[in-house]
Amino acid sequence: MKNIFLLLFSIISVNAYSCSCDHIDYQSKEDLKQYDFIALVSVDSTYLSDDSKLDFAYYNVNFTIKELFKGDISINTLDVLGGNVLLSDDFITSCDMYIKKGEKWLLFAYIEQGRLITHVCTDTTEIDDKPYHQKALKKIRRIAK
Repeated sequence: MKNIFLLLFSIISVNAYSCSCDHIDYQSKEDLKQYDFIALVSVDSTYLSDDSKLDFAYYNVNFTIKELFKGDISINTLDVLGGNVLLSDDFITSCDMYIKKGEKWLLFAYIEQGRLITHVCTDTTEIDDKPYHQKALKKIRRIAK
């Protein structure tokens, strides 16, 4: 039985990918220079982007800025690279961010071709009452002064 399982396992193969990110423990504004936009936001809506039909999954987030730390206050739409199983299960990876309406997020994003973009390898994180989330928010407030 064991040999049959090993034989089947060696014949059947699946390509799998996982995210590997290098996060910087930011301590100063200099550490954050790669980002064009940093803000505490409240999520108003999420929806699939037309671009998700191209070669990679995208979805969009409309948000309201609660605190702006860097960037343009008039921005209120974000492109998220990766899927969101809450919107579609066509493209699911370990790189997905499941941003939902009503949540608060600390967004770290950059602008590319006129679009605000984030993904799992930025420092973007959900903000709730958990101590480590509050610590991240306190840290960015201190650095952004």
